[in-house]
Amino acid sequence: MKKVITLVALATVVLFTSSGFAQSKMSVGLGLGYHVPQGDMASKSKGDRDNALGFDANLGYMVNENFQIIFGVGTVSYSGKSSGDDVDAALIPILVSGRYFFSNEKIMPYAGLNVGLTNVTISFPGDEASKMILSYGMLAGACYAINEKVNLDFGLGYNYVPSKNVKFKFDFGTAEAGYNAVNIAINFGVNYKF
Repeated sequence: MKKVITLVALATVVLFTSSGFAQSKMSVGLGLGYHVPQGDMASKSKGDRDNALGFDANLGYMVNENFQIIFGVGTVSYSGKSSGDDVDAALIPILVSGRYFFSNEKIMPYAGLNVGLTNVTISFPGDEASKMILSYGMLAGACYAINEKVNLDFGLGYNYVPSKNVKFKFDFGTAEAGYNAVNIAINFGVNYKF
């Protein structure tokens, strides 16, 4: 996993620091999200699955005045029970997103899609297993420009990690995930243009 993150980070640095990109089109952002599990992830946990706070960092590039490409990495962890045992699920999404801005005024509504890999780690007491799984989602929201360099980002995201029937290899043997990781996230972030 560390090799994958290192390679993705290195490729991003090389891509975004090449001379073909104007610095004024770049941005960095930090975000906080409130994640609410949906579907099987919520119902199969029989009410024990907690909502969770997640964090993310991103690097963005404005392709033109209305379209932005974002590379982001985040983390969110859930706690619950399975057959009476405590179970934790940690998700680390590594995503590429495209956002289309409908306006370039002080309030900039947007909609977009994302795709990438999510490292899913499932932990039982004394044992854990991880898998990288292709994931995707949709997002919508609005940015509010505080000034020319800083904006606040308010959004809603739908994230889908098709983990049902994926085999995880534990010390005690192999187990399949019983549900897909699906959540809706309410996000707040701050972006800085440079």
